[in-house]
Amino acid sequence: MTVDTLADSDVMIVVGASLNEWTTHFGKILENGKKIIQIDDRSDAFGWFARVTVGLDADAKAAVAALLDRLREDGKPSRQPDAETAQKIKQWKPPAVSFDDGKS
Repeated sequence: MTVDTLADSDVMIVVGASLNEWTTHFGKILENGKKIIQIDDRSDAFGWFARVTVGLDADAKAAVAALLDRLREDGKPSRQPDAETAQKIKQWKPPAVSFDDGKS
């Protein structure tokens, strides 16, 4: 579900994370040419694994706080997921993992 949602998005804001084959589901979430905004305190992280549209060299907490403040300035209410999506999120449970130690 998450991979499909990210793959369908137009923009991703990546905060303090690399965009390697593991975090991009082997590139699946980057396939549609979406714009990527990457926030990291290491400027050498930008574009290392994937093309970024904007690389913002900043502390993650400060940058996200400033971004949220800026978004609130327009006076529009924040967008919320539709009721069906919200219900799916609330009901989702991680799959049970069972390990066999080889002893019978």
